[in-house]
Amino acid sequence: MSGLVYSSAPHLAYVIVNVIADLNAAALVSICVGIVLTAVRIVRMESVRPASCAASSPTAGHTR
Repeated sequence: MSGLVYSSAPHLAYVIVNVIADLNAAALVSICVGIVLTAVRIVRMESVRPASCAASSPTAGHTR
């Protein structure tokens, strides 16, 4: 999955659950979705570091 999906899924879950249930349930579901997605990335051995951090490094792409 792309980073956009990983970062937007907890927010989307929060909005949907907040419409259906109360604020506490929405916050709990949002946190759980974030934890599950992070665990999936770790199990799949994907980087949990955003790509933009490496690309914005002043030495990115430079070799010595």
